[in-house]
Amino acid sequence: VGLMKDTDSGSRRGFVLLMLSIFIYRLSPNYGPGYDWWTTVHLGFDQQMQGYTRIISALSGVVALYLMRNFFVSSSSIKSLIGINLGALLTCIPPILVYYFGIYPKTLLLIDSGVASALSSLSMVPLGIVIAQYAPKHSRSMYLSLTASLANMSLLGSDLISKQINGKWIVTR
Repeated sequence: VGLMKDTDSGSRRGFVLLMLSIFIYRLSPNYGPGYDWWTTVHLGFDQQMQGYTRIISALSGVVALYLMRNFFVSSSSIKSLIGINLGALLTCIPPILVYYFGIYPKTLLLIDSGVASALSSLSMVPLGIVIAQYAPKHSRSMYLSLTASLANMSLLGSDLISKQINGKWIVTR
């Protein structure tokens, strides 16, 4: 942040807050291996179904980036992050509906995997926009690599938190 000498302190503070919010978003724990076991054994997802979910996850990120491009360019980074976080909150609903109510498990979980993957892809866009706007031209690539490294560290932290949670609340067959 000290390299942003040609910008004001408000944009530096905004950049740091944005970087911190994306770090926290990516740090949130995931379901863990028990969720994969549940969808495979209890719901009967075979390898073909698992393959479909992975394909949908991969394609949904690209499609979401294409569809949301104008929204990200025209709105502020804070609005974008609020929208992404609200979407992430909504992705918690389908597994709950499937587990407690048994509502169309394959359809809901396919939609859930597509939306969750798209949100993960979209979460880095506001950061890229802020880097393009506020980072000095000579160090934009350094800022991008620094923030990508921090995002990867937060994903590793997410796995560690998930492991701790799964170790504390053990679910057996």
